Amino acid sequence: MLKEPLERLSKAVQSWPGIIAASHWNLWRNDQVDGVDFYHGDDELGHIHLDGELHLTLPLKVANHLIRTGLARKFPYGSDWVSLQICSEDDSRHAEWLISLGYELLGGTPVNQILARRPLY
Repeated sequence: MLKEPLERLSKAVQSWPGIIAASHWNLWRNDQVDGVDFYHGDDELGHIHLDGELHLTLPLKVANHLIRTGLARKFPYGSDWVSLQICSEDDSRHAEWLISLGYELLGGTPVNQILARRPLY
């Protein structure tokens, strides 16, 4: 089970239509759970690690915009991923907003519309 505020965030994302949550397995110890994955159909939206690190997959143009504007951090293992450390309820709201952008993109919202958004948290 995730600790707060990660548990609240996980439950919020799982409540969205079409979202499937699954165990996120430790990359180096495949017998150890390390968080929760979120999928929309066959597409991974992102995942939250037990230590509070959010990894979110986004189109490169959106990822670069979020990094450039300080709304997310660069993910060291892929250019079309961003990260965010979740330590507080404010961080959790920010993470939910970021995840919602990815969710809307998977649902067909145009990239330019996403880039025009300001944080709602």
